[in-house]
Amino acid sequence: MITSPTVLILGAGASIPYGFPSGFDLVRMMVQSLRLGNNGNIHLQAAGFRSGDIEDFRNSLERSGRSSVDAFLEHRTEFLEVGKAAIAALLLPCEKEESLFDLNRDSRWYEYLFQKLNAGFEDFANNRIAFITFNYDRSLEFYLFTALKHAYGNPMRR
Repeated sequence: MITSPTVLILGAGASIPYGFPSGFDLVRMMVQSLRLGNNGNIHLQAAGFRSGDIEDFRNSLERSGRSSVDAFLEHRTEFLEVGKAAIAALLLPCEKEESLFDLNRDSRWYEYLFQKLNAGFEDFANNRIAFITFNYDRSLEFYLFTALKHAYGNPMRR
């Protein structure tokens, strides 16, 4: 159990061991996927975005010199909606439960953290930990929820 007040500040690098891209890799993947005719462009058009707007977003992001999509969107708010949709389209395929619980993975810091949170189910919420996350994904939250459910035999159903 974590008894000292603890705050973890997480960036995109925190989920790299679990199959998610870094901030810069997400920029690179987004620019590549949004080229005309690629799946990313087609998915965003199907979601209602105009091809010209997608192309303007891709060109501006590619030439912005920014190393993360959020750093780009901070100053180019006209692209906020298409940017969020593009992020979701790229990250959804990365959300694989088997990647989070792969026992053959060298880096398993989510598991390490869960071990440190060890307490009886009734006391689990008394861990003195908070998270500030700049991650695009929700892998840590999903991992902790799933591990809690399975470690305690799903007592949430009682």
